[in-house]
Amino acid sequence: MSFLKTLVGKPLPKSMIKEYITTVNWQVDELFKQVHSPRCDCINDETIDKLLKLSGLSYPKDQYPKLIESLKEQVRFIDRLHAVDVEVEDSINANLYERLTLEGLKSSIESQQQDPSKGETLQSWDPMSLPTESQNGNYIVKEGLLKE
Repeated sequence: MSFLKTLVGKPLPKSMIKEYITTVNWQVDELFKQVHSPRCDCINDETIDKLLKLSGLSYPKDQYPKLIESLKEQVRFIDRLHAVDVEVEDSINANLYERLTLEGLKSSIESQQQDPSKGETLQSWDPMSLPTESQNGNYIVKEGLLKE
């Protein structure tokens, strides 16, 4: 069986490293401007009115063009992020994380224990000791139009 010998090359001079690090290859603005999104075509004054109404905010009408352009930039950026191909999984990292399932969450909750290393003192708080009435580990709530 033969093994490949790993060689380390000569160290790079600090000036080359500094030049490489300080050289700008791209700008964030490119991510906003490069992609035309069909979703941007429907962003108009009515869209801004609807968003402002939903948020309970107000904004001067003369400032709408700035707001529209800002919203379009955000949509283009999100579309650009969605365009990134992330379907390829390399075999090394494919099994690093378990898929999250309801059964897995339930078993995790059932087996959860307090951890003293996190400052959680064992049996320090029993929420069922607080209510005046409880049944089978559940709170009993008596509210409404009852008159005493």
